[in-house]
Amino acid sequence: MKSCQLVAALALFGVLVASHSPAEEPPDDEVPLCDALMASVRAQLPRDPLTLSGELIVRRRRGVVVRKHAFEIDLEWGRNPPRATYTLRDLFGTDLEALTVEREPGGGMRLSYARGDPLQPAPIPDLFAPIRKTDLSWTDLTLSFLWWKGGSVLGMEKILNFPCYVVRVPAPSGSKGAYTHVRLWIHRKMHVLLRAEGYAGERLVRRLWVKSVKKVKGADKDDDRWMVKDMEIQSYPARQRTKLRIHDVATKPAT
Repeated sequence: MKSCQLVAALALFGVLVASHSPAEEPPDDEVPLCDALMASVRAQLPRDPLTLSGELIVRRRRGVVVRKHAFEIDLEWGRNPPRATYTLRDLFGTDLEALTVEREPGGGMRLSYARGDPLQPAPIPDLFAPIRKTDLSWTDLTLSFLWWKGGSVLGMEKILNFPCYVVRVPAPSGSKGAYTHVRLWIHRKMHVLLRAEGYAGERLVRRLWVKSVKKVKGADKDDDRWMVKDMEIQSYPARQRTKLRIHDVATKPAT
């Protein structure tokens, strides 16, 4: 897998989980400023307009499926301002709810939310709460923590033999969500997010990791991309696990 393809595959949702070695202290002259490192991670997000479609599958122990939802994600990170829309549907294609996020230059965001069929404007929900009794929150699905400020680089660990910066980023001031901070593992050279965990104090609330990727053919042979195919999300205490499975990735006209 080429480096650029790995970046495209992991930066979209961005997490892997595996056994890791104890944190090591990197040399002072090699430690990047955290806000600059996070800006570099955001720069890896795909710039071309894309539409992703798939399903959320919730399983209890022994792999018993208890619910499924379809979803569609319209990504326009190359737009000014960057924008993404996340729509959840039932398995018959009926709209359930949708969240649109626009990222402002100063790091803020504008949100719009809708519910029902047809979708109608509604108050913004708790962005940290599980969506539709899954393990996934809107904060996780939108990767909002990549835009949080004021973090610090704690050290380095290896995940699947990839050297990573371990980063702790506090939740925005005044946030009343479930997370007080997140801990992220960022590939040392490519600045790609490999793992993410949300905490309330010292308590682990949620973990996300990628299970597999798929190849998506571009307009020419040099434009092929590797995108996330399966991602697992685990809430704690563990009662179930949610898989986000992408069935199709398609380019879309810029707006």
